[in-house]
Formats: sequence, C-alpha cells, structure tokens
Amino acid sequence: MENNDLKKWSLSMNDILKKIPSNIARAINEENQVYLQQLVKRSVRDLQQIASFRSKSFRHNYNWM
Repeated sequence: MENNDLKKWSLSMNDILKKIPSNIARAINEENQVYLQQLVKRSVRDLQQIASFRSKSFRHNYNWM
C-alpha cells in the first residue's frame, strides 16, 4: 500500500466511523418509535375494553334495579 492509498483508506475509515453513531441513533430512535406506537395501541385497546366492560356492567346493574 502506498502512502497515498493509506491516507485515502484512513479518510474513508474516519468517514465511516463518524457515520456509525448517527446510524445507531437513528436505528434506536426508529425502534423506540415502533415500540411506543405498539404501546399506545395496546393502551388504547385496553382502555376501550375497560370502557366497554364498564358500560355493559353499568347497563346490567341499571336494568337489574
């Protein structure tokens, strides 16, 4: 490897190393967004089930009186 080739190689390695943290951060951010979306969907579904159960329970108790 000539000196010039070595400089090019080290420059390209530095470029790659600079990009790694932002790529990792982006991947983590995307993963977190997916996780949060799933969490919100589950929470909404749970709240809907609770609301549905309560309204059925209320109607049942009201009709019973």
